[in-house]
Amino acid sequence: LKLQFLYLIGSGRGAQTRMAEDGRRGLHASARRAFVAAAGVDQRGFYNVLEARFEPALKGLAQSPFAGFVFRGFAGDAPGSRVCVQALGVALDTVEKIMQVTGVSASTSLSKEEWRAKLFNAARPLDTQVEAEAWRRYCEQADVDEVFSRYDTDRNGSMCAGEVVMMVLTTQRILAAFTKAAEGKKTIGLKQMVQVFTSLGFAALQLQHAPILFNKLRFAPPGDREAQGGMEAWEMVQGCCRMLRPVNLLAEAQALAGWPGWECFRHNVTPASPLPRVKSIWEPLRDGLDTLQTGDLLLLKLTDEVGRFMSFAADTIWTHVCIVINHDVPGRAGQPHVATQQLLEDATFRWGTHRFCSPRYCRCFATESSREAVARMKGVPISHVELLEATGQGVHVYNLAARLFVGFNAARTGTVALRRLKKAPGRGDAAKVEEFISAVRGHLYHVDADDGLKSMHCAQLVGAFYDHMGWLSPHARQRPFAEFMPQEFAAAEARSFLADGVEFEPLELIRDEWNSAPLPMPRPTGGLPKMLSGGSRIPKPKL
Repeated sequence: LKLQFLYLIGSGRGAQTRMAEDGRRGLHASARRAFVAAAGVDQRGFYNVLEARFEPALKGLAQSPFAGFVFRGFAGDAPGSRVCVQALGVALDTVEKIMQVTGVSASTSLSKEEWRAKLFNAARPLDTQVEAEAWRRYCEQADVDEVFSRYDTDRNGSMCAGEVVMMVLTTQRILAAFTKAAEGKKTIGLKQMVQVFTSLGFAALQLQHAPILFNKLRFAPPGDREAQGGMEAWEMVQGCCRMLRPVNLLAEAQALAGWPGWECFRHNVTPASPLPRVKSIWEPLRDGLDTLQTGDLLLLKLTDEVGRFMSFAADTIWTHVCIVINHDVPGRAGQPHVATQQLLEDATFRWGTHRFCSPRYCRCFATESSREAVARMKGVPISHVELLEATGQGVHVYNLAARLFVGFNAARTGTVALRRLKKAPGRGDAAKVEEFISAVRGHLYHVDADDGLKSMHCAQLVGAFYDHMGWLSPHARQRPFAEFMPQEFAAAEARSFLADGVEFEPLELIRDEWNSAPLPMPRPTGGLPKMLSGGSRIPKPKL
């Protein structure tokens, strides 16, 4: 059966031809149908098949920023979905058609001008006249420099065959979803936009945020719109592609001091690498994190769907901010869950995402200091520095390295920048810092702007902490902390937040997601204390 399956997925011919040949090979028809229905390939196997079928023209497809999006178009968006044999046959036929129409091959290296000339021909593989017309409009309206930069993923100034194929496959999926929702019309409304995003596998939109995104997606000026009030297909394509790979934000990251980030994030280490090699990237990370001080801020571009929407809607790279905690306290006493239970009863919709404090999850309640926890690890190179942040899982204290760079949460860590406090009177007052932590630990993510410290979003938490420490200016204190946004702490004008005697240093890039090895990082060891879990869902006491 395994050989039969390899034969099925390795051929570039149509599914019916393959099935007929299988019958001649004597495989029982019912068994064959059952096997084919259940069999499938994961993302890595999917691209291995495509590259093997069209070798040597297509290489490195699995490393494309669009690889996951294209794969899910054939596999479905359910967790763990695989591409079945029939869908793989469709993919092979589609790629073959794209290559025939665009004329790309192993020797293809298109300049920007040559690539643009082929854009209009790329509409020919599309399934319907509506999609082809939408592609024509997209070619007319799109910013050529931006689009070329988006799909020139190796950034060598030319477009190879694989990049052209991924461009067309990405666009095809978006146009197909738009056409289905439009039901023959040229434009769609708000309700249909939500349907398109759902079918594309993006996170479900909260209804109150949908109008903001709808208006943001409508790029064309009103006088250029064929149907007032609706969204055209090319606008949906442009908006979705900007969310999938925001090259304008990439340029913003490259302009920051310290680009391309710390060397420890640009490595070729894998979980299978020898332990000394793995430790060689953790040691500089530990040394870098140990230089951070209480009150410094980490600004992040989150890579999950919610972060992607926020980044696009607000036109900013920074969608999350959190607070560095670096001091030595013997532990954090107290009884967890007492206040949290009541808070959740008043905001039942938070039950779905909130995480209760526990040694396996966070360091909100601890029997030893972070330094002691690290010291017991017998030479494992991990920093003791902690992180205070507010997310959908609530307000918690974590080990910084574990939370952001290892474990399930690291998958949503993208670009990371550091905003150091150059001057911060009282930052060494550990008792005052712990007083604030005790007041907010285990509380909920933002529920109401007027509920004090009961619930907070990430920037609101920063505002409340800075106010508690006496670091906010009178002007900033007049604003409700719920109005603070992460990107405000990255701007040059962020100094207006600070009181006299408090000063920010310039923003410093730590990690550029487009120039770094993927997260999570390989672990320096397997047997790590539970209290360094960083929010891990791993059943064993590992990072």
